[in-house]
Amino acid sequence: MSHGPIPKKRVKLLVEALLDYEQNQSDRISNLKVSWAKNGKPHLVVNTTLQALRYLVGDKDGFKPTPNTSEKQLKNTIGEHLNNDLGKFLEILEDHRGKETRGSENWNFTLKLWSKDNPAENLQKLENLWQTKQSPQSLASSPPTETSPVIPAAKRDAILCLERLPEVPVWVGREELIEALKAKILAPETSPKVVALIGQGGIGKTSLAVKLLEALGVQLQPPGLADGCVYDSALYFKVSQGSSFDDVAAFLLEALGVETAELLKTAEAKIAKILAVLTQKRSQKRCLLVLDNLEDILHPPSNPEAGKAISPEWGELLQSFVYSRHCSTIIITSRELPVDLADRRSPNPKPNPKLVKVCPVDGVAKITWAACPN
Repeated sequence: MSHGPIPKKRVKLLVEALLDYEQNQSDRISNLKVSWAKNGKPHLVVNTTLQALRYLVGDKDGFKPTPNTSEKQLKNTIGEHLNNDLGKFLEILEDHRGKETRGSENWNFTLKLWSKDNPAENLQKLENLWQTKQSPQSLASSPPTETSPVIPAAKRDAILCLERLPEVPVWVGREELIEALKAKILAPETSPKVVALIGQGGIGKTSLAVKLLEALGVQLQPPGLADGCVYDSALYFKVSQGSSFDDVAAFLLEALGVETAELLKTAEAKIAKILAVLTQKRSQKRCLLVLDNLEDILHPPSNPEAGKAISPEWGELLQSFVYSRHCSTIIITSRELPVDLADRRSPNPKPNPKLVKVCPVDGVAKITWAACPN
């Protein structure tokens, strides 16, 4: 999840709704308790569930469902805003749940606000804090350490959306594979537009993608792009069951700094806008995008259309990544090879090997460059 205008708008709406709920004692919602801390500090104590919060925000602008957005997905989005935006990013949410209950629908937290009597002041200071946290100067002001390399000034304005990128605490093997993939991606004459890491669940596809990002010049701690990195942006989107085309389109449009998905009504318009950013000649933007767990939006092997995107819009997006003119690199991980990577105009059902690098991921001991056919 990025920290652009859409998440900020949703977070402000959520905080405003909680403040209104605390003041309005007449309209009660089941499983939602909101009160000020008894110690006199402007800390809002909330005991609730994601379902109750979903009911609280209703169809407010920013939370309004679309035909491709499920209620479960909207609830998960609220949970991500609590954890990632209010917690990790703004650092004003204190989670009181034990480890055994984290990840569940139940939430018990405190919001460390600024005023008990002036809701507008809380929202304004939240806005100011968001801008401060998002400012490149806040990153530049952090003193460098041995484990926190200085990010070159030329790369400080890079677009980075890596908040949900998982950590890889232990890494053994596959160094030769990573170096071979890196060489192929960076070689102008052989650079594929899509690198597909395909393998069974739990084999290490996501970890391989993370290490490949690092090899291509993406610094994870602190987030940044290393000197000499050929990319202008690094984005990570974790696909889950129910992830709609609108979700990934909104993420990409927001992260790339273009018009939000709310202003573009059709999938065709959204894809065209995404490609317009990736192909604009003046800035020569190069994006390094990871789409993780892509099998969750594909028909399962038991389906007659196995491997094909369940949503036609998802299929069109994958097609555009392969067969449109751009100089970006898309890394996907999936249990099955997406059928929509193949050229629909060709009788050959396989992807064009010059445009799509298919890399089967097996066990660590079995991974070699020979396992990835050219």
